[in-house]
Amino acid sequence: LTADIGQILMRFRTKRVAVVGDLRKMFCQTAITAEHEKYQIYLWRGCNQAIEPEIYVMMRLMFGVSPSPFLAENSVDHHAKQEEINQKFPMATTEVVENLYVDDYIGGAETDLEAVELVHQLSGFFSSGGWHITKFARNSSVVMEAIEPEDRLPGIMVD
Repeated sequence: LTADIGQILMRFRTKRVAVVGDLRKMFCQTAITAEHEKYQIYLWRGCNQAIEPEIYVMMRLMFGVSPSPFLAENSVDHHAKQEEINQKFPMATTEVVENLYVDDYIGGAETDLEAVELVHQLSGFFSSGGWHITKFARNSSVVMEAIEPEDRLPGIMVD
């Protein structure tokens, strides 16, 4: 189930160092299992009614399909509950389960050093699952320096 945005925002407000980020193209980065491909078959003939339609299978989550947001979030939760992933990224797995709202991470840490470690763990966690977290925004210049320039939200820095 989608996390309660009110609770996420209340937890966010208790952190001294804010960190937020966005999963880039989350649906396009979330693969479906082979057993579920049969539910994403579609026909295409390029608006040419004179030809037989070709059969295609969408291998990623589709936009406009009502369960897609749930499936995307559930995929992240499933990834976070893998023992190997939990051991490798303990801070990130806890944060993601509690503070991810669809494709937006909204959280933080108590110190700059904890926030830097959190950013590194979030990046590693999502990368290991096939996602890419980007558009990081933060309220600390120390944390900003730890984030690759292409992964920063341009123009956002509040001290």
